[in-house]
Order: sequence, then structure tokens, then C-alpha cells
Amino acid sequence: IQGILKDSKAWDGLGSTNTGVLEIGKQQAFTSGYFNGLIDDVRIYNYARTQRQIISDMLGSKPAYPDGYVGYWKFDGSANDETGNNNGTIQGDPQFVDGVQGQALSFDGDGDYVDLGFDPSDGSPLEFSVSLWIKVTAEGAYDYILDNTDGSKGIALRRYASGDSLDFFVYSGGNTGFVGRNNILP
Repeated sequence: IQGILKDSKAWDGLGSTNTGVLEIGKQQAFTSGYFNGLIDDVRIYNYARTQRQIISDMLGSKPAYPDGYVGYWKFDGSANDETGNNNGTIQGDPQFVDGVQGQALSFDGDGDYVDLGFDPSDGSPLEFSVSLWIKVTAEGAYDYILDNTDGSKGIALRRYASGDSLDFFVYSGGNTGFVGRNNILP
């Protein structure tokens, strides 16, 4: 959080892959958990990033493609993947607004999300990193930022209003393993 490693956890994997595709701004398996706020500059890597690399992302360095990228969504007027691998499909009516770098997508918490159409755990290595920028504009009980859970397997990054925390967790066959829960207040 803010470029500082708060927590990490070894995990045995997801078992068999799930049927959930990665979505930005909603809980994949249910029609709930819609995010209310801005999301910008989403990057998913197929390896664990170093502290120096994370800080470089925060400072807006231009990434080199395609080394290590699963996908990179800038949200500068579209949901296209800058690496050309996993273009997103916008659902609902999120708006393009000024973001941290260029534009961001503004989600209103009512049916807005981006369907990326792929399962990041399908054939991918178990080490990975996620980098993104969010700004919460209204609270829901659970605001899903990234999610591909199908109800029993998958990964999710969500904001949990009770305790004002940011959770990253892994579902595996009905067992939930929190990789990290961190207070997002400075």
C-alpha cells in the first residue's frame, strides 16, 4: 500500500482453475460488490515485483512491454490492454475522468465494471503482482476492485468498509486464505 509491502503469504495455489473471468469494479460471481470511485493504471505482472519496481510504478515510469506483463489497463479513453493481450469490455456506464496518470474510470457503484474476459490463474505462475490506483468516492460494505472468484476458487482485491481495510484474498475450494488485510488510512 502506497508502494510499501505490508504483507505476503505463501499459498499452495488455487487447486484446479475456476470458471471466473477477471473483472474490475465488481464481485465476479454475484451481482453485488460494485466499486464506487475511480480506478486507474491497473497492471498485473506474472512475477513478484521488488520494492524498487513498485516505487517505479508509483512514480509513473513508462513500463516496458511485454516482459512480465499479464496486462496493463491505462483507461485512457478505453479498456484496452496496452500489451495487446486482454482487452476489456466496459459494462454499465462508467465514465472516463481525470486520473492519476491520464484518465481513469469512474464507477458509480451501480452496475459498472470492466470484464477482462480471461482467468489470470489459468496456466499462469503462482507468483504475481498487482499495481493500481484507486480513489473511493462512496462506501459500500464490500467494494470489489479486482475479482475472478466463481464462488469457490479465485482471487479478489476488495475494500472492506468495516474497519476501512483493503483485502487481498485467495479462494481455494471453499477455503478462504487472506493474503493480506491492511488499514488503508495513512
